Amino acid sequence: MIYQDTLRYLKRKLSTPKKNQEWGGHENFALLHYLQSRYSDTEIEQNSREIKIAFRDFFESAGSLIFRFSLDKGVAFKITPYSLNPQDSSHLQSLITIIKNSRRNIDYPYQGREDQIAIFGRTRRAMNAELAETDEHVNKKALVQFAIKKALGLSDRDVILNQKRKYLIKIFQAMPHLEKEVKAPSEIDQSERRFNGYEPQNLENHYNEFFLEQDLDTFLDGVMAVLFQEKLNFDEISNDYYEKHVLSLIRAQIALELSYYVSQNKNYLIGFAGFIFRKHFMDVHQRMATEIFEQITLKSENAEKFLRYYSGKIYIEGGKRYAIPELTTPDGKHWNSNSVLSIAKMWINSRNKYRSLLVELDNKKEHFKEIEDTYNNKKKQLSLNEEHYKKQSIQARELNNKLENLRYKMREESKGKMDHKLELELQNDEKQYAHDFAKAKSHLLKAKKLRDNDAMAFKKAEEVYLVSQEERSEIEKNLKLLKQNINLNSDSFHSILASLVKALTQRKHLVN
Repeated sequence: MIYQDTLRYLKRKLSTPKKNQEWGGHENFALLHYLQSRYSDTEIEQNSREIKIAFRDFFESAGSLIFRFSLDKGVAFKITPYSLNPQDSSHLQSLITIIKNSRRNIDYPYQGREDQIAIFGRTRRAMNAELAETDEHVNKKALVQFAIKKALGLSDRDVILNQKRKYLIKIFQAMPHLEKEVKAPSEIDQSERRFNGYEPQNLENHYNEFFLEQDLDTFLDGVMAVLFQEKLNFDEISNDYYEKHVLSLIRAQIALELSYYVSQNKNYLIGFAGFIFRKHFMDVHQRMATEIFEQITLKSENAEKFLRYYSGKIYIEGGKRYAIPELTTPDGKHWNSNSVLSIAKMWINSRNKYRSLLVELDNKKEHFKEIEDTYNNKKKQLSLNEEHYKKQSIQARELNNKLENLRYKMREESKGKMDHKLELELQNDEKQYAHDFAKAKSHLLKAKKLRDNDAMAFKKAEEVYLVSQEERSEIEKNLKLLKQNINLNSDSFHSILASLVKALTQRKHLVN
């Protein structure tokens, strides 16, 4: 997820990769703020490689990337522009040879379709190994695609999908050893015209293959993130601009996003993009509706104005009457814009605070654990020393009693005539008992000092522990309250979200 969020952030903030991209303290602060609002510091550190891969993939078309990252300093990178075209690479012929010598390992017809070829496994690994240690400043992805095109004799109409585990080739024009029926223009139905001349059935197959490895939500999020930064920035655009340009902008951006994975074939990219857009028409509009509410929550006056436009009112323009779409539920309920704004702000604010608190709690879990461990260790140590002190106290008391009893006996014996030998024995015993008692008393004093010191240390640890428990309890209580608010308003929010999605799919229209 960190990879996906980082790539989405780059697309939203930078839109397109540049060879001379500036990146400094402010950019690092913004990136880390974004990541730390979603992930704990431990998660970020453990997944820093995902951040590197996201930067590499984003800037791949601009040049090769030297990258460093640390949680305290952020990102530092250098882009070295490509100085070599794929067709001029010294690796080209080797790649072509690998492909040609691997015909038995190339899957054709792939999945029983004569318009598909798949290159994976040993062949793909051999191609990757060929380029692993290269010093050439060349776009490796473009080079591999060019080598595949040359090795298999592909036409300009055919496309190569660069997927995680394989290269998938889609054949749209007859190869030397294949025959493919070509339809006359009169036989091309409306759906094919809609998708730039490509058959919907073929595109459906390509769609299933492409999103077998690519996450659909991540793909669409990446598309919309770029649009929300500039061309569909609801903090700036008008409803008139939206109605005139939104469909073409989205299709073009989907095509651009596809170009990161598919060899350059403009007609195919536009056709495939149109197919994806049509298939996920409502998903895309839901993302736009959510973005509008996000901008309103950030106090965007323009986004609020954009939303209030959907009033259902009639207005006159150029002597003609137009009806504006309105916010209505499937059962015909009309939403008041003030109610919409109030519910949306409340729900999104609660959701954002909930997410932020989850990260805060996750960040502090280790800290809370350390405090709890210290508290438990101090408590255990105090208990051990208390037990030791009690044993020393008992031992000292027993020795003292023995000494007192001995002295009492000596006093009693001294009243009469005491045997000299007995007298010497009692005196020796007295010295030994006195020595043992003095030693036990010393040990007792040391044990008392240790106990008292540990009692003070435990008290301090307990105070810190109780504060941390109170802090943790407060966070958990707030999380519970926010969750309740989210659940309580969820039905209303999703109802107005659906209403706005519906309005966004409509346009003002002429009325009599």
